[in-house]
Amino acid sequence: IAERRRMAHLLIAAAAASTVSTAATNVFADICRPAAKSHAACNVSRAVPPVALPSCPKAEGRVSGLRWCCWSAAEDGHISAAILKGGLPGMETQPVGYWSRLLSAQPPGIVVDAGAQVGLFTGTAVALGHHVLAVDARPEHVQMIATSLKLNGLSHAATITHAALGSDCGKMVTIQQNIAGNPGSSHVDDYRRRRLEQQQEEEAQQQEQEQVV
Repeated sequence: IAERRRMAHLLIAAAAASTVSTAATNVFADICRPAAKSHAACNVSRAVPPVALPSCPKAEGRVSGLRWCCWSAAEDGHISAAILKGGLPGMETQPVGYWSRLLSAQPPGIVVDAGAQVGLFTGTAVALGHHVLAVDARPEHVQMIATSLKLNGLSHAATITHAALGSDCGKMVTIQQNIAGNPGSSHVDDYRRRRLEQQQEEEAQQQEQEQVV
């Protein structure tokens, strides 16, 4: 919840640029710049937009009254299972409620949905008139979001980027799902491995320093 609130507050830059897409590009660049000032992965303008399909590739439910693509209940017993019933998953009821109240109190602006998954928060923001910059590491998710928006005639309402957000820039190698039936448990495998190696190195250095003392 705290992370969603942080990202929600990160948003809300009014679309003062000449076009919403230009403003969304600037917002993305501002987020990435502290990590790597010149890394190509931090430039949304170079990203290839996902291709929207004529119908949902897996299953179709409802998000904020909009037709919305998601996984089947067997593939995703958490977020998608609730979307298929037109409701909210229990663990997201409070965050979505906070998200909705925050965005309802703001004029139309740019919303960042970091780790968008199938787009539960993206759909909520779009329904309230905001432009969304949706970022997710799984190609299935960005295609689902693109298709959902097309089905509702809202392709203009979001900038969708296939990427992973983290503390540093790098190349996505393998997307690994931790828990069967929960695509939201996915992570970038190479990034996780490098972080683990870094933590182990830091612990070894700390132990050496303690021995010296």
